Amino acid sequence: MQKHLFPSAWIFAALIAGILICLSMIAWMLLRPPAVEAQLREGAHFVREVLRHATA
Repeated sequence: MQKHLFPSAWIFAALIAGILICLSMIAWMLLRPPAVEAQLREGAHFVREVLRHATA
């Protein structure tokens, strides 16, 4: 009986480990500060909006 359950225990442990890795990666992406490139693009978008309104 134990021989039959051993591979399923490894499969179950791998699934749990995969779920934990995915959840930790999602938390890491949500909690880290935005990249410098994203901040620069947002700033450039703001400048374009201001220029567009100033010339209108």
